[in-house]
Amino acid sequence: DEKFWTPRFPNPLGWIRSEAGEIGEALQLNQEALQLALPTRDPETIHNAETNLGENYLQTGDLESAGEILNQVRNRIKHKRYLYAGWRYRTRLLIALADLHGKSGEHQKSLKTVNQALRMARKNGAAKHEARALQVKAGIIFESRPKIAQSCLERALEISSEMGAQRLFKRISKTTQSLSTEVP
Repeated sequence: DEKFWTPRFPNPLGWIRSEAGEIGEALQLNQEALQLALPTRDPETIHNAETNLGENYLQTGDLESAGEILNQVRNRIKHKRYLYAGWRYRTRLLIALADLHGKSGEHQKSLKTVNQALRMARKNGAAKHEARALQVKAGIIFESRPKIAQSCLERALEISSEMGAQRLFKRISKTTQSLSTEVP
């Protein structure tokens, strides 16, 4: 019914804006999606909107807001087993949390979380999530293990190329260029 579908419409629009690098617009659409989702009390719709918002906050550098919302989602779904496509939401959430922990200087926690996301992505054949997790992992380990970080990025580029995911490929290429200019 309309109550269920209405909050789902801003979600893909927010994703498209985010993919296009229009983070301000994505943030607004994902905030709208969350406000529309809350009255439905549908866990997947709410968690997806919250995870999207958390990812947008990470992209803007607002680590405090990202941490607040991502940790809320994690705490809410920690023990739930039967969410529709729950592995997908959990994998995205783990990748976002790993990115957050890495950017907050919690490298051990970040590495543990991203490895958990990688296992989940590989177990479920989620190539896009695997590539994204490898990209985040490269950023986490670059200073201490630059050669392994480079191989993570190479594999992420290979996966995104095989999928034909051009925007993901470009983002990973940008990360590769960014890290190659830094001296560990």
